[in-house]
Amino acid sequence: MLDNQLHTAINHCIAHHIPFAAYRFPGCEPVFMADDGRSPLIDDKQFVINRWNTSSNANITLRNRVSASAVLQIGAQPASEAVLPAATDRERYLTRVASLIDELKTTGGKTVVARTATGSLPQSPADCFAALIDALPLNFCHIYYTPATGAWMGATPEVLLDAADRNFSTMALAGTRPAGSVGPWDDKNTREQQMVTDFIVDNLRPLCANINVSNPISLPSGKIEHICTRINGSLRPEVSLTEALDRVSPTPAVAGLPRDISLSRIDSIEDFPRNCYSGYIAVIQGVTVCAYVNLRCLQFTADARYCIYAGGGITAQSDPQSEWNETTAKINSILSIIQSTLQK
Repeated sequence: MLDNQLHTAINHCIAHHIPFAAYRFPGCEPVFMADDGRSPLIDDKQFVINRWNTSSNANITLRNRVSASAVLQIGAQPASEAVLPAATDRERYLTRVASLIDELKTTGGKTVVARTATGSLPQSPADCFAALIDALPLNFCHIYYTPATGAWMGATPEVLLDAADRNFSTMALAGTRPAGSVGPWDDKNTREQQMVTDFIVDNLRPLCANINVSNPISLPSGKIEHICTRINGSLRPEVSLTEALDRVSPTPAVAGLPRDISLSRIDSIEDFPRNCYSGYIAVIQGVTVCAYVNLRCLQFTADARYCIYAGGGITAQSDPQSEWNETTAKINSILSIIQSTLQK
């Protein structure tokens, strides 16, 4: 739940194009920070935005310089509105995914294909963000604006890296079905999730003094659930946290395997830029880093237009219509929440 001051500050920053971020860790209170680029730092907190398939060297960093009360004294900044992609055409998606499935039957592996849906926010950005916080207590919820990225909000369940000094935890998250489903996961989803687990472990193991892998569990995220394997360990003293992040991002859960081939396929299949979708968001303070993959998210403009992004892992066992339905479920998991503000 947002207090009135934070609610007003978020809408003010969006309307006046002031760089800011507000976020809520699971089980915690919302945090607000704004960055006018000139005020003294309030603390050493950093909100870091990594865009799709870029290294940590290209990250965008917001510093905590302006409080929620003080930001209301800042006037309008030069506008920098991103052009939103169009909604993905269903028939075009089905045709391209069917062609990809035929290719994967020969080559094996997995490629994550994303699509978009567009519309208009039913209420103010702050109202929509408040609805995400209330509906998804186990997710990392965020809303931010920078001139380089435009405005985004989302509620992601996927931890990319949670680290304090040398010790870290992460997760392999893949597979999708309705929340509360009874019985074991099917072979397609189980294989897809195992690919993600193997990739993360194989890429982190050379950096680690030790690494441990849990048994997979079902992890709910609103109206859907995923298969989750938790991974933890400690990094060797000479390894930086940014090196670890670059090793695992983008994960097979948002790209595919083999990663280089999947990235090339994504470029040829998707006819829109992913921008911040499936990059990561990190909050850094002192020796602690908590980074989440930017899933279940939407990009929006000051005049309330939005574009929701969602992807699905395509393998040789996939069915085009089922994959379309899976991305629809992911889109609706967010859309139904922000539309619920109409009834309040």
